[in-house]
Amino acid sequence: MSAAPDLAKAQAQPAPYPSKLIPIISPAAAGGLTDVLARSLAEELQRGLGQTVIVENRTGASGNIGTDLVAKAEPDGHTLLLGTAGMLVINELIYSKMPFDPATAFAPITLVADMPLALTVNPKTKLSSVKGKPEMIESFAKQGADLDGNTPAEFDAFIKQERVKWGPVARQLTLKMD
Repeated sequence: MSAAPDLAKAQAQPAPYPSKLIPIISPAAAGGLTDVLARSLAEELQRGLGQTVIVENRTGASGNIGTDLVAKAEPDGHTLLLGTAGMLVINELIYSKMPFDPATAFAPITLVADMPLALTVNPKTKLSSVKGKPEMIESFAKQGADLDGNTPAEFDAFIKQERVKWGPVARQLTLKMD
């Protein structure tokens, strides 16, 4: 009786995950919200997985540089991308040539955050809302913008709500929220 078949079978078994350092690639500048979320996520993953997790900021080309790095990484699940809709959807629409195909280069794991964007102006201006500005409303609607919640009071409530939601994350990472 030979041990060779058992040795070959043991060698064919995949290594347990994670088996090495896990970089989270943040294709955005250090200090921004994407970076803050990546660092918070890295801390939790490291605690939960018992493996070193680091954040690498790889900026440039509206996120395409870091995103491409992950697209071309070894497909072992160790290199993660904290990608945004801009990097994974919008860039394909604005760049004539992409170094990767966003539809096939990535497998989604989970949604990390849902971040609405707000159009704002200096509060001393006379423009305080798009209400009553049909040309602005029409332009935003063509872009698919949701114009609900666009009064100053609603915006203030939104900001307070977001501070409650993201404040604990920022405090955990010792960031100042002013």
